Amino acid sequence: NRYIFKEEHKAAIQENIDFAGVKFEDNQHTIDLFEESDGIFQLLDQTLLMSGDDQTFLNNVNNIQKENKNKYQSFFSPKTAPNSFGVNHYAGEVVYNVNDFIEKNKDMVDVELVVLLRSGNSFLLEIFDSQEFRQVAASAAIASS
Repeated sequence: NRYIFKEEHKAAIQENIDFAGVKFEDNQHTIDLFEESDGIFQLLDQTLLMSGDDQTFLNNVNNIQKENKNKYQSFFSPKTAPNSFGVNHYAGEVVYNVNDFIEKNKDMVDVELVVLLRSGNSFLLEIFDSQEFRQVAASAAIASS
């Protein structure tokens, strides 16, 4: 965050662009809210791995905030939007509705890829000639059936 700003500042100076009036708001606390080991992305991954649902995810997000009030200043709980959590980004408040949030964030194997893997294409088998790949491909094919 700060690194990118500094690099842009350096580039502007090299190009003789007046950068004096540009104010930088440190957005690190928002980045941390998403990327820390107890942040939103990690909670989403945990919920997916544990076959949790949208409400479980929302409860986990809210619990982390309660436990770390000073750490995640960007987080807020919208009073008028049930099943939601909010993040105060550099551009303003953003409310995330968790309805179908877990389903939308599942990493699914594309159906066309599964069909290709099922085809037994000799070129693909040669490239991916390993027991591990065959197990993954077989699991993907079964999951998409």
